[in-house]
Amino acid sequence: MRRWDAIVMGTYRDTIVEVKYMIGGFLSGFTYVTVSRTEDGAKVEVEKPSSEEALVAKKLSSEEWIDFLDKLFKDIRVHQWKDHYLDPYIYDGTQWELEFKLASGITFRHDGSNAYPENWDQFKEGMEKISK
Repeated sequence: MRRWDAIVMGTYRDTIVEVKYMIGGFLSGFTYVTVSRTEDGAKVEVEKPSSEEALVAKKLSSEEWIDFLDKLFKDIRVHQWKDHYLDPYIYDGTQWELEFKLASGITFRHDGSNAYPENWDQFKEGMEKISK
């Protein structure tokens, strides 16, 4: 994975085309959230293991897409997260991944197993909100 740099940080609103988030575990299954930029905002797709619907989709306006990115980069500062978080003393817990795809095709990925960045709760709350 390549590191975030000043060029990407100054233009993240224009360069990020997709945000993928996955969280779950062996027993509970995995939830997948994909937020993809469109011409008029973004499309949110959510797949939950216990949902009656296999896939839930909704649209975000351009303003909502920008607000979502600003929350991730200005408030939560996901670009400062480590690449990997691991608690080696817990087995079969919760795994998570967060991936950003740029228009150039470059991806940035952060992941963890039973360990999280310090502002994880704020991030998780934001992802749950956008997924509803």
